[in-house]
Amino acid sequence: MISYRPDYYDEFRCIAGRCKNSCCIGWEIDVDPFSQERYENIEFIKDKIKDGSYVLCEGDRCPFLRPDGLCEQIIRYGEDILCDICREHPRFYNEYDDHTDMGLGLCCEEVCNIVLHKTDKFRLVPEREMSEEIKIIQDRSIPFSDRIRKLGIPVPDMAKLLKDYGDLERLYPEWTDLLREVSGEDLSPSAAEGYMNSNAVSMEQLSCYYLYRYPDKVWFCVITAYLISNMCLYSKSKTMFDIARMYSSEVEYSDLNISQLERIYA
Repeated sequence: MISYRPDYYDEFRCIAGRCKNSCCIGWEIDVDPFSQERYENIEFIKDKIKDGSYVLCEGDRCPFLRPDGLCEQIIRYGEDILCDICREHPRFYNEYDDHTDMGLGLCCEEVCNIVLHKTDKFRLVPEREMSEEIKIIQDRSIPFSDRIRKLGIPVPDMAKLLKDYGDLERLYPEWTDLLREVSGEDLSPSAAEGYMNSNAVSMEQLSCYYLYRYPDKVWFCVITAYLISNMCLYSKSKTMFDIARMYSSEVEYSDLNISQLERIYA
């Protein structure tokens, strides 16, 4: 079976101790059965597993996360010791009948840095024809706002959109703070589209990510573009990179949140 990946896929390297938003904090870390079996003879690791997950420390930190941001498991045993989720994150795999789409999740700050700084058009390795939706988003002959509208999804009511996102399950207090920060602003589709057009390349990369990862959820790409654009426009404390990462962590990595949005917008 053939596997496709974005052309930037192989650029990714975990920045470990330089990461300001560690994936080793705030997430439940499930240990796959094969790794649990491997750890049976390694008490240093085995003793920190309960009910198939690592027992988190104060502040929901992984028990192997050192103060310098490095992993004690890797320091002691090398990268091969890692369980599946620690080795693979933030990679994702969408499996279809005849191929697999591989990618990197925007919940990782280094992935955001790679994806949103790209200026070349999104492409896959090996090459394949893009979906019609991605072709529309990559048509740089017209303003980005025209491209997002050509996807055929109704432009969302911004006040309702913000309320719907406010009703979702939340992971980090900083996401709540961001929602609160922009809630008093006069959010509008036209303001969002102005931001999109001024930041067309970054918005193109962001939208291609969502269209590639969720090809059957074009609506998700559209409401994401409008919400993130308004947040970027009115937030005084966060950059587009911050907001895109937070959004990914809070929304797309929660099956519950995506299901709730799907009931409203699909």
